[in-house]
Amino acid sequence: MKKMIFTIAILFLSIGLMSCNKVKSEDLTVSVVSEVVENETITVDVVVPIELTTMEQITEIAMNMASQTYEKYFDTIGNDSYMMHLSFYMSSTDYDNQNATYGYIEFSINDSIQNPGLQVTDSQLTYVMSK
Repeated sequence: MKKMIFTIAILFLSIGLMSCNKVKSEDLTVSVVSEVVENETITVDVVVPIELTTMEQITEIAMNMASQTYEKYFDTIGNDSYMMHLSFYMSSTDYDNQNATYGYIEFSINDSIQNPGLQVTDSQLTYVMSK
């Protein structure tokens, strides 16, 4: 009987705690405006059309885009060494003017047998308040 009461209490507590979390997470939609694979180099230009509030946000977006791009070209890359260059823009106007508002990040891919996969080689990401 004690176990049943304990189980019911835990159930109600869990439901109560889940209903307290009213924060809605919104999906972020970014626009890939250019994606080129040429000479073992993957170059991607991304417009981030939202107002960012922290440096962590642009870093998270960059890492997520790198991971998605790597997965997309995984079969093409195979065991070969590639470079990946991702540039981030606040608007399509910034892209048209080649002004990488949020900077860029570069990765080496399959640098060596000891270092397979993605490795950050240069990060010039910057946090900029919206215009």
